Amino acid sequence: MNVLIVVVLFVAEFHCSELLLAVWRRRKSGKVTWRNALVSGPLLLAYACAAMEFVVGRRVVPYTVQATGVGMMVLGECIRKMAVITAGQSFSHQIVEVQSPEHRLVTHGIYGYHRHPSYVGYFVFVIGSMVALGNW
Repeated sequence: MNVLIVVVLFVAEFHCSELLLAVWRRRKSGKVTWRNALVSGPLLLAYACAAMEFVVGRRVVPYTVQATGVGMMVLGECIRKMAVITAGQSFSHQIVEVQSPEHRLVTHGIYGYHRHPSYVGYFVFVIGSMVALGNW
C-alpha cells in the first residue's frame, strides 16, 4: 500500500479518535468543539504541503524509513492517548489561567515518567508522519 494513503488514513484516524475521546470524556459537560480534534488551518496546510511534496517530488523513500515513520506515528498516538486517559478530568484541550476545584495534579501512570506526555505523543506522531513521507 502506498505510504501516502497510510499516512492520510492514520492522520484522519488520529484526529477523529481525539474528537471521540473528548466527547467521551466531556459527555457530562457537553463542552466539545472541533478544537478538541486538534484540527486547525495551519495544520491542514502543513499536511497538504507535505502530501504535495511527496507526490510532486516523486521522492523515493526507503521502505525502512517509511516503516520507521509509521512506527513513530503509532508510538506517538499511544503515548498521547495514554496521557489523555490517565489524566482523566484533569486533561483539557483549553489553556486555563485559573484551576477548577476538581483539577488534580496527575503524577501516576505515564505522567510519572514525563510531565507533558500528551505533547510528547503529539510531537512524535507529527514528526513520524513527516519521516514516513520523506519530508525531513
